[in-house]
Amino acid sequence: MSSHEVAVLKSVSAVAGLCDAWEGLSAPFATPLLDHDWFLSAAESLHDEADLRVVVVRQAGRVTAVAPLALDASHRRLMLIGAAALYEPGGLLFASDESLQLLLTAIAGLGEAAVLQRLPARSAPARVFRYRLRTRGLTVVRETAPSYGVPTNRPWAEYVRSLSGRTRRRLDVLRARAMALAGSVELDEIVPTPVTVDALLDQLMATEHAGWKGRGGSSLTSRADLERFFRRYTRRVSARHQLRVTRLRIGDDIAAIEFAIQAHGRRWGLKLGYDERFAPCAPAIQVVHASIQAAFEQGLSTYEFLGSAESWQERWKPERRDYVTAVVYPFRLRALMTAVQDVTGALTRTLQPIRNVAV
Repeated sequence: MSSHEVAVLKSVSAVAGLCDAWEGLSAPFATPLLDHDWFLSAAESLHDEADLRVVVVRQAGRVTAVAPLALDASHRRLMLIGAAALYEPGGLLFASDESLQLLLTAIAGLGEAAVLQRLPARSAPARVFRYRLRTRGLTVVRETAPSYGVPTNRPWAEYVRSLSGRTRRRLDVLRARAMALAGSVELDEIVPTPVTVDALLDQLMATEHAGWKGRGGSSLTSRADLERFFRRYTRRVSARHQLRVTRLRIGDDIAAIEFAIQAHGRRWGLKLGYDERFAPCAPAIQVVHASIQAAFEQGLSTYEFLGSAESWQERWKPERRDYVTAVVYPFRLRALMTAVQDVTGALTRTLQPIRNVAV
């Protein structure tokens, strides 16, 4: 194994300075969820700077692996930056199997329990996590929530014919219902700039907050940390011309709006909001359908649903993406105490009596 150096970055400025090397590592993974913009925005918005623990491996002076971690101080464990708040697929960055092994060893060497959430199930970290670290700590790999993605690399008309007759009829009914309601229906797609993106995000936030997310306290307007993240992130990706905003207007009102990231030859549905006043027209479904159509017509390979797979997404005949969460408890007293707490907590939840719930 070649000579190497390991550094642990604990400041936002140090993470920001890693941009070029980071982008070189993330490019082959072909997902914005591993790009520098994503993790830098999350580090700035969702963590105290003192909790950053970004592990960097250099070989022959070149950055060959990065683990974008932060310490959850309340539970004494390392986690992928932003994962607890955003719950999106994540991962580690590495140039080779050798650099990945060095990175995993460095993570275990920090002495804290480490939780790597929603790693692609077939990825190298998920495959090698158990046997590469078995001499350095207790390891657990378990399945976690999947997501969906729609392949978009064939003609749109052919794809539409492959959808169920019920889905096609439903979409026609929804469009007709919207037209009957207001007399005009308009779909548009915008490529925002850093100058225009904030106003568009304001539109999405207002639309989202007026509905069930606002009432439940989960809208961006209700979560200052998430609003900071989305503002910083969308400004950055709009500067790279990677942001797409699809809007559905019914009459004079914005009935639904989707923010999507278009990068690496694919489109990811980032954030979606709709006005509940137009619920009979299912405006969110109409906007997502239009965004998927754009992915087909612009020659992209897939449209990816972010978050966890949901039944309403199945109408578009998606493929399933499987993920695992990998945990290592190094053979250090503090980490092993965390393991005992985790096992005790899991047993407590399992042994709780089942209560009857009115349906």
